[in-house]
This record gives sequence, structure tokens and C-alpha cells, in this order.
Amino acid sequence: MFCDLNLNAAHLQSDKAELAATIETLRKFGYGVAALNTVVSNKAALAKLASDPEIRRKRDSLAPEVSQAAPSSEFRIIKRLTIILNDSSLQLSAGALSSAFDVLAVAPTTEKAFQHAVLHSEVDIISLDLGTKLPFYIKKTTVNTAIQRGIYFELCYAQSIRDATARKNAIANMQQYVRATGGKNLVISSDAIKALDVRSPHDVANVARVVFGVPDRYAREAARAACRAVLFHAATRRDTMKGLVSAEPVSVLSDAVKWKLGDAPTEEEMNADFVAFGADASDMDE
Repeated sequence: MFCDLNLNAAHLQSDKAELAATIETLRKFGYGVAALNTVVSNKAALAKLASDPEIRRKRDSLAPEVSQAAPSSEFRIIKRLTIILNDSSLQLSAGALSSAFDVLAVAPTTEKAFQHAVLHSEVDIISLDLGTKLPFYIKKTTVNTAIQRGIYFELCYAQSIRDATARKNAIANMQQYVRATGGKNLVISSDAIKALDVRSPHDVANVARVVFGVPDRYAREAARAACRAVLFHAATRRDTMKGLVSAEPVSVLSDAVKWKLGDAPTEEEMNADFVAFGADASDMDE
């Protein structure tokens, strides 16, 4: 399953025809999941989102990544929230909105914000604006801390397609990232604002390998296995208790897992004063 975890919601949701064309292009290219990305940069914007009843509406089911329901092959459109962090907004967090969005990301703009995101943010993705010259160096010790926490870093390619300067900056920044990590924990997304920005997963892997210098193995994983890992990390954070336990109705379970339920107790067993394990009734009478 291929995923594009960053479609620009601000542009696409204002043009329904372009949104439909972008989704159809992704579907034709073999993608199975697309995330509409909402970006906020201040407390007022977060409060406005929190007051939207459509966004706060409760989910009917667990994410497919942790659910025991039968898997579906339908194309999924999920919601993502990205919070822009700078030195004056380090305390911004999704809070109650964390359960309303499928994927959470932060976009640090300073070294202090980057350090804070790596050490303290409960997110799934750290998105760096690689199309601009980063105001800090990507250090191996810093990114390894994020990798150990299961956080992935994001490279968006659409801006590099549209602008030569952005492409030059992205190449230089990715060289830093590859030197620090070897290319691990990388997801590649489009940040598309129109259907023409989208590329096939195989083109994405080739661009990552040839243009940005990502090792072949991680370039191939960046639009598939890495994205699945992000979705699993997000689902575990959102839909489980401490990453260990989740609950859902028996009615949604697939036939492949219903055997785990065992046999239902009979009415006589339910009404018994006690249940004896490992002993016959005659033994209890004695």
C-alpha cells in the first residue's frame, strides 16, 4: 500500500474539482491512502479548529492498523494536523485535537524548536521545510533521538518540482539528513496543491535516490513501508492504551479472528453461584 501523507488542504479543499482530480490521480498511480494536511501556526488557529463540530466528531471505529475488523481495499482519505513551531510557540500542541486527526506532525523553524520537537512532541512526523535554507544543522545525535521515539522525518517534493531554488536547497538539506541518518525514518510526500504535482511511487523513489541522494533501500521504503510505520505509530498513539490494549465491538471482528473469543458460556454457567476449574462436580460435593 502506497501513501501520500501530505496533500495541501488549504488549497485543495477550496477547489473541490481539483481535489477530486488529485485523488483520482493518486488512485491511478496505485496509492491507497492520502492525508489532507491542515497547517496551523498559533493558538487562535488551534482554538478555531477545536470549535469545529465536524472535526471534533467522534470516530466510529479504530484505525485499520490496530483494528481486528476485516481489511478493506477501499481508498482512504485521512486527516493530518501540522503545527508550525518557533521559539515563541514551543508550548503549542494538539491537545484534545490529537484524537480528531489521524496523523500529527510538527514543522519546526528554528534549532530550539527542532530540539523541542525531537525531545518532547507527541507526534508522528517532523516536517522540515527542505525547500528553504535551514537555519540550523541536522545533527546525528538529535535525529537519532527522534528515530528511537518512532518519529519519522518528511521530505516533500512538489515544491522542488515547481521551483529551481527550492530544488537546490532541498538537495543540500537532504545531503545533511542522509549524512546524519543514512536515510532511515524518511517519508516522502507531495505537499500537492494540484493534480499535476503528484508523481507515481516509483518516480518518487527514483527522485529520492537520484536527485536527493537517499540510499536505494530507504528511497523505496519512503512511500510505502515508512508510511505504513507512520500510520501504525499514529494509530497506536491514538487508539490504544499505552500502546498495549484497544477495545472494539465483537460485531466488527473478522471471521479470521473470531476463534479467539472462545465458546460463549451457557445460561446455566452464567447463573451458577461459582465456577470450579479443574475439578468434577462430584469432587466438589465431597
